[in-house]
Amino acid sequence: MDQEHIPGGAEGAGRRRFLAIATGAATAAGLGSVGGCASGGGGASGAALRGKGAGKEAAPEPVPAGFDVKAENARPGNADWRVTKAGPARAIEGFADKVSVLPGEPFGLHVSTTAPRFTVSAYRMGWYGGARARLVWRSEALPGVRQPEHTVEAGTRMVRTRWARTAAVDTKGWPEGCYLLRLDAQGGEGQRFVPVTVRSAATAGRTVIVNAVATWQAYNRWGGYAATAATTARAAATPRVRCP
Repeated sequence: MDQEHIPGGAEGAGRRRFLAIATGAATAAGLGSVGGCASGGGGASGAALRGKGAGKEAAPEPVPAGFDVKAENARPGNADWRVTKAGPARAIEGFADKVSVLPGEPFGLHVSTTAPRFTVSAYRMGWYGGARARLVWRSEALPGVRQPEHTVEAGTRMVRTRWARTAAVDTKGWPEGCYLLRLDAQGGEGQRFVPVTVRSAATAGRTVIVNAVATWQAYNRWGGYAATAATTARAAATPRVRCP
């Protein structure tokens, strides 16, 4: 998430609104399966891919050395990042086996789709002149696989998947920030988001963004149950957070 000072005026108001809603973009735009849990099956690996002084205006705080947010924010964005063709419920869905990584650290994607092939597009969320995202990476077309059905534990209503890893994603060259990975089914309609955070290697800075993945999981009804409330009339037990 971009952390530059937001100026006044219409553009500044727009940027303030964006920052207020951006952390909820994954849910609002059609999240496929909230990530953060590794597949229990451990299947085979898939394709690799700031002044002091009375009467004086305070000087701005110095920006920590390292990632240049201002330069990143000035880059052109890609306004076509949104999910526009969700398709049927199981057209394509997936999760990442890590909720966050350091820059350059890889992670795995576990994807299930009815399409013969699919692509992955990594969008960094930011202002980018109002586009609100920038395409940082896109995969080649990957083979589509329909993964096994999930299971539900009767006593706890825990929903589990044991999906094989479909692809390994290398984040080399990705700037730190909040990302939405869009899964696009080919040869069939279907798009979903998978959220991933590339966290800062250093802790110095002016702003902290918290992606509440546990809360996302609590309200995630994939598989028929949410951790906040049962979605059927048989609400005798409290369901638990599960994967994906």
